[in-house]
Order: sequence, then C-alpha cells, then structure tokens
Amino acid sequence: MTDLTATDITELQELYAKRAQNAGRMYFGLQHTKQVKAMLHWVQDIARLSKVPTLEGLNQESFKAAILVAAQRADIRKKEAKDAS
Repeated sequence: MTDLTATDITELQELYAKRAQNAGRMYFGLQHTKQVKAMLHWVQDIARLSKVPTLEGLNQESFKAAILVAAQRADIRKKEAKDAS
C-alpha cells in the first residue's frame, strides 16, 4: 500500500462499480472509500517512520481514530503543498 495513491483507490472503486452484475460489481460507497483512503495514509505514515504497519494492539475504536488522524495529516500535507506552489 505504500506505493498506492488516493487516486488509485478512487479508480479501483470506479472500476468495480462499472463491472457487470455477474462479474462482481461492487459499490464501496463514499464512507468506505474514505476509510480505505485513510487506511492508505495510515500505512504510508507508518512507513515514513521506517516501521511495519500492524494492527497488533489496536481495537476497532483505536484503529478508526488512527486512520482519522492519518487522513487529517494527509489533508494538511495537501493544503501545504498547494500553498507552497
């Protein structure tokens, strides 16, 4: 997941939505897509620290909090990059 981007997640979601019903069409929905993108940012944040992402020691509540923080950090990085240009 360290090599993926949020755009890749969006493209994957759109690809599954365009499939025929008998070919495995799936709708992720907006909230699920946002959660997968947040998880992507969480994995990338951990990789930046040269650590291996693990769910050990996390329950559902703490994991959701961790990916929420990662999503907020990604938004901040995006805004800072936009302001820098």
